[in-house]
Amino acid sequence: MEEFLQILREQDQLEVLIQATLDYLSSEFDFDLVWIGLSERANLGLSGQGGLIPAGDPAFLKRHFRLSPGDLLDQVLVQQRPVGVPDLRQESRAGEWRQAAQKFNIQGTILFPILYKDHCFGLALLGSHLWGGSPRSEETAKLSMILRALGAALHQVEADAQRYKAKRPDQPLLALLTQLGILPTLTKRLEAVVQQTQEFVVPARTHVYWFEPQKRYFCGGQAI
Repeated sequence: MEEFLQILREQDQLEVLIQATLDYLSSEFDFDLVWIGLSERANLGLSGQGGLIPAGDPAFLKRHFRLSPGDLLDQVLVQQRPVGVPDLRQESRAGEWRQAAQKFNIQGTILFPILYKDHCFGLALLGSHLWGGSPRSEETAKLSMILRALGAALHQVEADAQRYKAKRPDQPLLALLTQLGILPTLTKRLEAVVQQTQEFVVPARTHVYWFEPQKRYFCGGQAI
C-alpha cells in the first residue's frame, strides 16, 4: 500500500496515476472486472480509462459512457456514495453496463466514487462472477482509502495545470498578436484585446477609456 500511495504522491501524469490505481486494484482485490471512468462535464458522461476485463475487446473499457439522470452511474456521482449491486446483469439502471455484465457474466458489483473533498472526479466499477453486492467493512475502508488517494492526486494534477496556464500568458498573447494582424477594423481589434484580458482577470465588467495626449486625460468609459 505504501509503495502505491508514494506513486500517487510523486507522479503528475494522469495516465500513470490511473494505471497505477488499476494495477493495484487488480492485484489486491479478487475482482473479475475493474474499470475507472472520469467525469466529462462538457459531454455529460464518463470517459473510460481502461482496466481489467474477463474477455472480449479491452477497447470497450476506454469508451465514452453517456449518463442519464437517475441511472446507476449518475447516482454514484451525484450522491458521492458507493453503491453495491448483487447482480449487475439484472440492474435496469445500469445502461450499457447491464449488457456488458450479461456478456461477461458479471454479477456482484461495487461502484465507488473517486472523491477529493466534495468534488467527484469519476468512479470505479468493480465486478465479480459471484453474486452479491455488499463488500466487507475492511474491504470498503481500503477501497475508500485507495480512491480518495487517487482523487487527491487528480486534484493536484488539475491544480498544477491551472497554475501553469496562469504563469504562461505568452501563448495567448502571441495568439492575440496574430489575430490583431488580420482583424479589419480598430473596433474588432479592441474587442479582441478586451476579450483576452477578461479571460485572464475574469472581471464582472470592463470599461474602455481613450487617452487624449494633447489634453492629457482619459475619456470614454465605454462599458463592455
